[in-house]
Amino acid sequence: MAFGRELLTIPNPTEALPGRREAMPV
Repeated sequence: MAFGRELLTIPNPTEALPGRREAMPV
């Protein structure tokens, strides 16, 4: 999924994607 790759690309997924991280905690 693109979401998983985004989390790996972004050093701080919590700051960049707070809502996304809760929806899909990879």
